[in-house]
Amino acid sequence: NGASDAEGRFRFEGVGNDSSTPYLIGAEYQGVTYPGARVVFAPGEVEREVEIRVAEVTSERQSVSVPLVQLRIDWLGTRLRVVESLTLRNASSRTVYVPAEDRDTEGPALLAQLPAGAEDFAMPHGMQPEGVEHRDGKVTFWGPLYPGEQELSFSYVRPAGDETVQFDAAFPSGVEKIEILTPAAGPAPSGEGLVEGEPKQLEGRRFRIFEGPALAPDQHLTLSLELPEARVDPDA
Repeated sequence: NGASDAEGRFRFEGVGNDSSTPYLIGAEYQGVTYPGARVVFAPGEVEREVEIRVAEVTSERQSVSVPLVQLRIDWLGTRLRVVESLTLRNASSRTVYVPAEDRDTEGPALLAQLPAGAEDFAMPHGMQPEGVEHRDGKVTFWGPLYPGEQELSFSYVRPAGDETVQFDAAFPSGVEKIEILTPAAGPAPSGEGLVEGEPKQLEGRRFRIFEGPALAPDQHLTLSLELPEARVDPDA
């Protein structure tokens, strides 16, 4: 660890330059952590320069929007597993972040609503990053949301005991575009304003893509899926 000078420059001395040892360089400014680069010294190299861009911090969220929400739906017999990925855009030059001590009086950068009956909430790699809270069926993101775009993903499971499954996809923060992905051999969703687009290959699997309309804050999209008959068969 070290502190920079007034111009933001810093220097680490006495660092080993073994080419098999990687270093992860980051910075902290105004209480916000900024990821940097993975640095490896080349054989014989004794000096490396790293630039880490930081920004002033604000709790104002007028510059925040959600240009895309992607719902990837997998059918697991008597359950639906949904991976929800939200693209967040910060159009300002400042980082949006609300520290813990101000969260009783300030609003979050993003609020997402899980559908009724959602279970087994999880985040990638089982790690819930700082600034994300899951409580009472809501996912709250307090930042940091850096200038530009970044993605927030989580998954949940919804029971699907009936042949027809219907649930509301709600977006308290609004969304400009919705994509719904289902396996090519799985059930197709239906809902107001859904239009099927070009299929996509993901992780070696083929998915159908359905595009939904833009939704204003607090609007929702009702989705229906007709599921094939399922059976419990350990020998299948």
